[in-house]
Amino acid sequence: MKVLFVIIVLLLLAVGLVWFMILVTMRRMLRAGAKRAIEKAWQKVASHESPALKLVEADKILDEALRLIGYAGTLGEKLKKAGPRFSDINGVWWAHKLRNRAVHDLSSAPNNDEVHRAIILYKKALTDLGARI
Repeated sequence: MKVLFVIIVLLLLAVGLVWFMILVTMRRMLRAGAKRAIEKAWQKVASHESPALKLVEADKILDEALRLIGYAGTLGEKLKKAGPRFSDINGVWWAHKLRNRAVHDLSSAPNNDEVHRAIILYKKALTDLGARI
């Protein structure tokens, strides 16, 4: 009976620790200085004439924002780790894949509607991280 009690207590502690780690990960937000840097960088996105450059810049800003919060690796790896933080993770993945196609596939240029949608998705993702764009 005593052993069963110890096992139950240990299981409850383990579950509590996992829950605490999830909450800590979810609460990481951009700090004030980082927010200003991200918001300033976002202004450059709007100033680009080229839709492809807007797409590339927005992707780079999201990558940097996730790095500033503490995520490491490629943007794809960061998105896998930070996925639950985003209100539309599928949209963020779509935008990132569009950017990858635009950069790596010479025969595939995104149209203006696709770029516009991607920019909205990147903006929402940055807002989910605490930026005011």
